[in-house]
Amino acid sequence: MIIRVFRAQIHPGKEGEFEHFVRETGVPTVEAQAGCSHVAWGRSHWSDQPEFVVVTHWDSVAALEEFAGPRWQEAVVAPGEEDMLAQVFCDHYQTTETGAMMASRPTQ
Repeated sequence: MIIRVFRAQIHPGKEGEFEHFVRETGVPTVEAQAGCSHVAWGRSHWSDQPEFVVVTHWDSVAALEEFAGPRWQEAVVAPGEEDMLAQVFCDHYQTTETGAMMASRPTQ
């Protein structure tokens, strides 16, 4: 499984607009993608700049490529979204263990 972490710093004053975009457009678009098994998102209330994160789980790099194209390691920014974004970060991680896997290990 591939974990994709999209983090966006938002221009001040655009927080509500971006939150609406994520809720109504971004998350439903990603949830509809074949190979995406999990979507979670949140908003930081503890940083100086408005910031949101979207964490997704993908079955494979191939599934990510179907969603994001050959440059799948870069953030996907939809039309109309870019004017809200001050800066974006997009990182990927190969899952090594999950909570269920860890819980099933014998204790020593």
